[in-house]
Amino acid sequence: MNDFPELQNTPIDARDCRGLAEFYKELLGLRYREGDEPPAQPDEDYADWLVLVTESGQRVLAIQEKVDTRPPTWPSEEVPLQMHMDFRVPSVEALERHRARAEALGARIILDRSGDRDELLIVMADPLGTPSACSSNSDGARKIFAAEAPNASCGVVVLESAPTAYA
Repeated sequence: MNDFPELQNTPIDARDCRGLAEFYKELLGLRYREGDEPPAQPDEDYADWLVLVTESGQRVLAIQEKVDTRPPTWPSEEVPLQMHMDFRVPSVEALERHRARAEALGARIILDRSGDRDELLIVMADPLGTPSACSSNSDGARKIFAAEAPNASCGVVVLESAPTAYA
């Protein structure tokens, strides 16, 4: 038995609980925890806490309704970030594919450095305005994210791939 607490999932506050859950479910290839699926009639959806899991049932994210949430204004500190998520992709091709998927799902680009071979980076906000991060198998994303938002504490979708992916 482990003597340390185990992270169960990462909750995200959202005005539209189901809408944000659908975005991350599709973006990350997750599914709803049993019992959290959308009801047959959308007007009967009173979800205020939804859990997204992997195919094997491992919890990943929880979306919690919070109607007075304001989206962060990153990089401005007017409404500061409170958390962020980092995701990784294996190649430039995967970066472009996931960028297109995220935009089709309702994400918007905040910062685009997809043409910069030294800092290949795309920062997107989810449909509710919360920014998050995705990188390749390098540690560059954390360094770049820290350089862009040294006091960041809440989400930007940052899609990044290693410069060596061009080789």
